[in-house]
Parts: sequence; C-alpha cells; structure tokens
Amino acid sequence: MFLVITMRIVGSRHKNKVSLGDGDNRELGKLIRGHGNFAETVPLALILMLLLELQGSSATLLHILGIALITGRVLHYLRVTSLVKNMNFRVAGMALTLLVITAASITLFVGAIF
Repeated sequence: MFLVITMRIVGSRHKNKVSLGDGDNRELGKLIRGHGNFAETVPLALILMLLLELQGSSATLLHILGIALITGRVLHYLRVTSLVKNMNFRVAGMALTLLVITAASITLFVGAIF
C-alpha cells in the first residue's frame, strides 16, 4: 500500500512539475497528506502487532487486527485523496486504525501483567 501511495505522489509531482512541497496544487496536497497519515499511523500499529506475536497472541487476533488495519487505511486514503466524497470513509478509516492500536496496546498491557 505504501508503494502505491508513494507512486501516486510521484506521478502527480511529475504531471504538475512540482519537486518539493505541493506547489499549491490541491490534488498533490491531498496525496501528500494521505501518504503522511499512513506513515504516521501504520508503523506503530505494525510494531504493536509484532509485539503481540512475540508475546504469543493467537493468529486469529493478529489476522483480525491486520484486516482491520488494512481496511481502515484503505477507507481513510480513499476519502483523504477525494477518490470518494463520503466523509464516513475517513471517520471509519481512522476509527479502525485507532481501534487496532488501542486493542493491541491493551492486549499487550494485560499480557505483561498476567
């Protein structure tokens, strides 16, 4: 997903002849923000999921969290980049992403205590 998101920015930069920043191009700005949000949230979620696996959590839990993370990121990206107009996509996308981070954090915490 990160590669696809990055390549969309590269294509837009080339098309709009913008090497740094967004060149006041609204479309490029949205692509950059979608990329940034992905980069800000996904690494933490993946690290938490790795720690869950190392802690011995079930494959089912990890699969559920992984599916929720991917679904959340796709929904969020579709709205942030205006591929869809419904704001619920962005809300649901962030909610799923934060749910993964929260569930993984709580599970790790409980697993460390007991």
